[in-house]
Amino acid sequence: MKNFSKTTGVIGVTLLVCLGQVAQTRAAAVLFDNLGQPGSGYSSTSRVSLAQAFTTTSTDFVLSEVSLPLWRRAGATGTYEILVWDSTGDDGMPGVQVGAAIHSGLAENLSTTGGSLLTISGLNIALSPSTAYYLVSRNTSVTPTGGLNWKLSNNNTSRFYELDSENIWGGPYPSNMEMKITAVPEPSAGVLLVLGIGGFIALRRCRRSTV
Repeated sequence: MKNFSKTTGVIGVTLLVCLGQVAQTRAAAVLFDNLGQPGSGYSSTSRVSLAQAFTTTSTDFVLSEVSLPLWRRAGATGTYEILVWDSTGDDGMPGVQVGAAIHSGLAENLSTTGGSLLTISGLNIALSPSTAYYLVSRNTSVTPTGGLNWKLSNNNTSRFYELDSENIWGGPYPSNMEMKITAVPEPSAGVLLVLGIGGFIALRRCRRSTV
């Protein structure tokens, strides 16, 4: 019984250490943030789709939250979508949509104050390591033309494209759309393996002790 208790204690400590590592690796990471940078202009997402690039690091991520300065012109109505696209197009251009839209909204629910921030949280989109993606705004039925606006930054740190009415991506342009991309790193396979083995051993020893 003493050996069992001692072994179980060691396993427990190991599991606690691993759990701590998991919690640490799951801390949110900002993959892109240019909110508040110089720039007073905007681009209309109700005329064309807009795509702003961001890139992951060498870790598997799950997209958890995005924020972008998106507002409407007074009187604008209709629907729009926020999506994630990959970069499998020609020369790293937007390729195909990743999963379903991360947000579908009504223009009427957006602020009419320029630069107002739209935050979309509670996301769970798997992202590959060291890969470029695009946050895309798409007009689905917003009217009038120019009724939905996304703030521009004068700084150019990542690729920005516009999709015209003929479904052709134009760019990259010498500016960026403002946004903040937050993701949660996935725990390493090694930590998950240790947790699984530790839990299995503890369960077997617990069953033996009750026999």
